[in-house]
Amino acid sequence: FAQCPRRYLLDSALHWPLSPGGGEGAMTLGTEVHEFLAGLRTDVSEEARQLAQAFEQSELARRASNATRQHREMDFLVEIDGTLLRGQIDLWFDEGRGPVLVDYKTDRYLSEARLHAYELQMRFYAMALETLTRKPVREAWLFPLRQPEAHAVDVSPQALQSAVQVLRQWRAAEESGV
Repeated sequence: FAQCPRRYLLDSALHWPLSPGGGEGAMTLGTEVHEFLAGLRTDVSEEARQLAQAFEQSELARRASNATRQHREMDFLVEIDGTLLRGQIDLWFDEGRGPVLVDYKTDRYLSEARLHAYELQMRFYAMALETLTRKPVREAWLFPLRQPEAHAVDVSPQALQSAVQVLRQWRAAEESGV
């Protein structure tokens, strides 16, 4: 929405244009990887196993395994600034100093625009997690599995407030029909 409200309406609400089978394979692969990393399944493709392994061998995975608290594939439904947000957090853990949020990405290529959109998503997830845990998120990381280098996401109060502004713009556009 933040990049182009009209495109958001076409893609998300109207599901247009309909691609002939495009994206279904990527969605299946993403589901495989996430479920494998969460320990929900073991029968996955070799590609999914290799992508998951990229995270499992990372410093973030080591930190998560040593944390006092760890949650994977956590569904949430929370209210943020008068709007219900629903999502699924791939991984969060607490080493005793506050939640650390991690989101895996299986994209073949992460453009700057796509990365920026994912950062906004992570800020919403950080607000949701803070609502649920009553603790501010200390760190947030995007982890692109094809280029296994964690990308820090700013979850400072200022960054979270800018995400709330996008949410307010979206709500105003939806209410006015723009």
